[in-house]
Amino acid sequence: MPLLKGGIIWLNFFKTVDGRITEVSEFTEGCWVNMVHPSSDELEQIAQAAQVEEEFVRAALDPEESSRVDTEDEQLLMIVDIPMVEKSSVEDGGQMFTTIPMGIVVAQNAVITVCLEDSIILRSIAEGAVKGVHTSLKTRFVFQILLRIAGRFLKKPAYDRARLYPHREASV
Repeated sequence: MPLLKGGIIWLNFFKTVDGRITEVSEFTEGCWVNMVHPSSDELEQIAQAAQVEEEFVRAALDPEESSRVDTEDEQLLMIVDIPMVEKSSVEDGGQMFTTIPMGIVVAQNAVITVCLEDSIILRSIAEGAVKGVHTSLKTRFVFQILLRIAGRFLKKPAYDRARLYPHREASV
């Protein structure tokens, strides 16, 4: 059962079971830990369970954190900016986007994602919308997350290009 914070699910454990992403009740070998706006206690507990530097799981909680990659011993931290809808405009049918940092920590026994806000990118993976997810294949799983992030960045600009340059789209 996920823990709740202000109505938002903020700590979940997932594992691939029989080829499908499944929520599990606790940290296990080969799982994916998804943390949204976690408390200091939860950060400490997950860092200990995964045997990673606590600074690695805490890094993405700084909204001004820059994208970067860092390694320490046998763990990897990737901070990537993910697109988030800031506000929708009914008048022009558009949306304003901003980015926030998301941390991906690859430990020997798990992949941990940490973000300040819930993201459709990770939610779609957790809900099984992404096929072929295997949490124990850590490199592949991280590439699947990064592909979803890139796709989210590309989705809106393609729409904007079509509106700005309709003659280009028609000639292609």
